[in-house]
Amino acid sequence: IIRILRHQKKYDVMLEQLENLTKRRNQMKQVQSGMVTEAGLVIDDESIPQELRTEVLTRLAHVTEGKIHIELEHARFSVLLAKIAEDDGRNKEASDMLVALQVETITNMPRLEKLAILINQLQLALRIGDPHLVQVTSRKINYRAISKDDTKDIKATYFNLMLQHFASKNEYLVMARCWHELYLTEGDEDKKLQHLSNVVALVLIAPHQSKKDVEDVAECAAFSPKSNQTSRNDWLKDLEANKRVEAELASLHELVKEFNTVELVRIKLERACQQICSHHPLLVEFPARQQEL
Repeated sequence: IIRILRHQKKYDVMLEQLENLTKRRNQMKQVQSGMVTEAGLVIDDESIPQELRTEVLTRLAHVTEGKIHIELEHARFSVLLAKIAEDDGRNKEASDMLVALQVETITNMPRLEKLAILINQLQLALRIGDPHLVQVTSRKINYRAISKDDTKDIKATYFNLMLQHFASKNEYLVMARCWHELYLTEGDEDKKLQHLSNVVALVLIAPHQSKKDVEDVAECAAFSPKSNQTSRNDWLKDLEANKRVEAELASLHELVKEFNTVELVRIKLERACQQICSHHPLLVEFPARQQEL
């Protein structure tokens, strides 16, 4: 019935029949899933106008809502609706749609699809300026999920988004941890070196914080054990011992050595600090960060 009505382009009748058929108590779940899949083919028809596509999606999302055996289909319809809202500039509405899905609980959704939706949630949360939602969404992503060979691009996008979040709070040490994750992920050696340079610069300007203060800020992000630094002083010592920093980031390495020296004299460091501030991309346009250094 659904297929015939779809071919006849009687979409209102098709959706009415779909809603009635899915309400039948003795209807097999596989049959309901098949009907929903058949009806969903309408949205792939490029000949129908956007208004009709949106209406069909809205009706399909409504019909599939609250039914566990077709929750994946409901999620996909809702994601498409959220994308339409996002494209129209209705970011808060799109964000609310995705949050309501709770995709982390949908067991039969493919892993990469689930991660892509969560990344979109993060993007929207940042766009609407909701730091609490950023933290809540970020906690739904763990480092194992984004540390596989097929998730390198997702991991890079994730930590670039978290950089925006932590930068808004001037959390320099945790920002350095984000750059360290990007350094570990990047394959291009030139970009990799720039990421390492960013790590060093941010550790240098980071204030002294207790381990608990750092952990409280960083706990919402999916850091791997390799980027679990909580002590600025310990990290500075590690960077001084880092052969690549010494060989390829000589000016930064000299500054790190000076910061690690007990007899630290402001006059001696002033010229080196000015030189770094004048050309490093994470410092040159940020007077407040230069002051921290």
